[in-house]
Amino acid sequence: MIPFGVIVLGVVGAFASNANKQIEKPEAKMTGYYYDHTRPVGQKCVAIDVDCNPFSGEICTNQNPSNLIQYWGDTTEVGLQCSNELYLN
Repeated sequence: MIPFGVIVLGVVGAFASNANKQIEKPEAKMTGYYYDHTRPVGQKCVAIDVDCNPFSGEICTNQNPSNLIQYWGDTTEVGLQCSNELYLN
């Protein structure tokens, strides 16, 4: 019975260690969208890979002060922007 308990503890420890490593990984890039007013209606939100998240932080942009572009989480056009703000990781 004791050897079985040792095996179970080893397996549980391995899973816990792996889960902790997964939590510490940096966020993977996700698909975001930027608004391009020159495109036709319904196609103005253009897909791009971004290092952002949909939860919290500073607003996600391309960080270029001379041509600042905000990134969005959805292709729904709302006025002169896409919908669902994204935030910097």
